[in-house]
Amino acid sequence: MTKKLSVIIVTYNSADYLNRCLNSVRQALQNIDGEIIIIDNASTDNTLELLAEQKDINLWKNDKNLGFAKAVNQGIKESTGQYILLLNPDTIIYENTLVQAIKYLNQHPEITILGSKTKNKNGSLQPSCGKFPNKIIDLVMDRIPVIRLLNKYLYRRKNFYKKCQKPDWIVGSFFLFRNVLIKKVGFFDERYFMYTEDVDYCYRSRLKGYQVGYCPKVEIIHFDSGKSAERYPDKFINHRQSKLIFYDKFLPKRKLINLKRTLRVEYYFKLLFTDRYYDQYLKQINK
Repeated sequence: MTKKLSVIIVTYNSADYLNRCLNSVRQALQNIDGEIIIIDNASTDNTLELLAEQKDINLWKNDKNLGFAKAVNQGIKESTGQYILLLNPDTIIYENTLVQAIKYLNQHPEITILGSKTKNKNGSLQPSCGKFPNKIIDLVMDRIPVIRLLNKYLYRRKNFYKKCQKPDWIVGSFFLFRNVLIKKVGFFDERYFMYTEDVDYCYRSRLKGYQVGYCPKVEIIHFDSGKSAERYPDKFINHRQSKLIFYDKFLPKRKLINLKRTLRVEYYFKLLFTDRYYDQYLKQINK
């Protein structure tokens, strides 16, 4: 039976966040005909024990960690919603978030992908949309606080998020899209293990003539567990590897070469402080 909205959550050792996330989703779905689909990527904590207690979810268990993009595609194939929401398990959505999001899409038929205003747990703003990362200088400048104060268009600046707009991409922690895109654009690229698969999908959608939207009335809290000391090494490496895939896929070879040079400089800079987990990173750059 077709639903109005399918919420897809990919879990991997998400026990610390899961109940809060699911409770907020249920509350937000009260006036929406929706379904909750969870794809677990072989969690080793008590995530599956918590999910076993949930009676209103469609749960799929993978034997190994397949990565975000591949797990998302599994969920999409099981979904029936007119709209599909990809939601991170380390999030809390407000009670009116989904109603506001669907209302916005109904009012703006030209928008096919919609992102949210995203806050950290302390209420500060978390970057959630921006321009495509096809200029290395923008990637570098966006991480320098002084430069961000001078350029209102950099996506890490607070003023960037004050009004509705049509950015190039929105982040995958809250990624709402019309299911028509599956036939028109296809599934997520499974070459990305984690990170930048959201940017890739927005890029491919824009190439097909579809527009991406951002609305600050659609709001969530994202704890961003990837920044934890335990997960940060994997996040750091996967994030850079995914950027290399994106550049190799869409941009001229000279830009890929320049990105590798930039990342190599970053690698040696990092070695000044630690050498715990960067060998794998350097191997990827040197391919």
